[in-house]
Amino acid sequence: FKDYLQHIHEEEVEEEEKNKQKNDYQNIYNNTFLNLVKKNKNDLIVKIPFRTLSLKLPNAPVFKSTTESNIIPQVSIFELLSKFDGETETFLQEHFKIPNTLIISKLPKYLIFTIERFSKNNFFIEKNGTIVNFVIKNLDMKDYVHEDFLSLNPVTKYNLIANIFHTGTVNQGSYKIHVLNQPTNEWYEIEDLHVISILPQLVLLPESCIQLYQRQDVKLNGDI
Repeated sequence: FKDYLQHIHEEEVEEEEKNKQKNDYQNIYNNTFLNLVKKNKNDLIVKIPFRTLSLKLPNAPVFKSTTESNIIPQVSIFELLSKFDGETETFLQEHFKIPNTLIISKLPKYLIFTIERFSKNNFFIEKNGTIVNFVIKNLDMKDYVHEDFLSLNPVTKYNLIANIFHTGTVNQGSYKIHVLNQPTNEWYEIEDLHVISILPQLVLLPESCIQLYQRQDVKLNGDI
């Protein structure tokens, strides 16, 4: 009988864990942006679910002068987000021959930005060292939400809680992460088992690859 009760308990725990994972998945991934496919002067509106928002860095200059070689290229995160303003035309892989405009219809609890820092040509992999100028607090996504859906998105501001970045060259580099300890509002840098406390200003400096933002109405336990 004890074994039977233990088995029932394990099944309940397993079911709770599955439900929690499902809810976590929905919190992050069950959101959509509008894809406006321009075709024959008519706009075909397609809703596409997204897990992450991919941000493309501007191409680094091929030839640099002596002065330019000492300057690290920089770009604002708002310039990268302009592809989701509903006006800037871009090309998606599934509609690569047709220009599209993208805009968000539902903001998730957590926003994940992936920054395309590495590219591959016919010979080798290249790293784009452009620094992304971003904000740690109060990233406002209101300008990237369709006006018809603003009422469904009462909170549009986000705070950064994690930043994965790459240091070094393509062949001899490594990944590190800056993580916010929200209860104490302290930032930490983690590489393997090495953990050090850092100033918030240092979070803005490295070559970001993946950024995780949390909506401001989300509590520490993930609830609203």
